[in-house]
Amino acid sequence: IELATVQGADSTAGTWLHLIKVLNCQEKWDDAWLAATYACERFPKDANLAQELHQLSKMIHPESQSRTA
Repeated sequence: IELATVQGADSTAGTWLHLIKVLNCQEKWDDAWLAATYACERFPKDANLAQELHQLSKMIHPESQSRTA
């Protein structure tokens, strides 16, 4: 979190990916999801961030995933 704060607008997708992984390891799922959502908005073409957001979304918000009838 401090690194992203220090880097500010110059933070990279890698910084955010690392933060998301740390939050996951700390089992701070909601914080990780919020960080991933923000990071994907800043870096919409980053496949690694998209993957992290997808995995977190499936875990935290399964009701929002598409369902097959």
